Amino acid sequence: MKQQIIKCQLYAVDGNNKDLTASFDYIEALTWRNLQYYISTNIVTAQKFAPVSARKASLGENIETKPLVRYRGKKYTFTEVARKIDKNLVKNGAMVVTDPNGEEYVISSYDKFKNKYKLSGEKYVPISEPLRFIKVTKNLCFSSNGSLVFVPQGSYLCLDDITRSITNIAFETTYNILKTARVGKTFVD
Repeated sequence: MKQQIIKCQLYAVDGNNKDLTASFDYIEALTWRNLQYYISTNIVTAQKFAPVSARKASLGENIETKPLVRYRGKKYTFTEVARKIDKNLVKNGAMVVTDPNGEEYVISSYDKFKNKYKLSGEKYVPISEPLRFIKVTKNLCFSSNGSLVFVPQGSYLCLDDITRSITNIAFETTYNILKTARVGKTFVD
């Protein structure tokens, strides 16, 4: 079976660098067996430490994440998901979160938000348990909730929620690694 390749435009953050187009292998069925050629052999357990800003989502607004990624030694951003805030999100109390790097993302309900963060002064601090991650060694993308998710080389996939990815810069500036373990053969069985 021939691997489908999807192109993604990466936009240079530094004016001295040029924008570039990167190729991402599309994984149709997101299973550990299909991922084994795209991931490192170490699992890291990490806990989010960085405080965030948050606000209630407004009906009709578009939240466009622009994650920072280090790719081939340079910083880029790319539009990963543009999410329109609809009446169901507003009804559920969706929150727009801004991390220390300026990346915005949507947490679909206030109940989910309050299980992840608590107010401390003017910022919200993480209260979630440590999560397990694995580093991606080759560009890949997959579909999740009707959108393409691009995971550049060096970024992380969450083992506790496989559809959750974190770019290398966001991971390095918002998570503390608690421990590292080598993956055994049974991991992809």
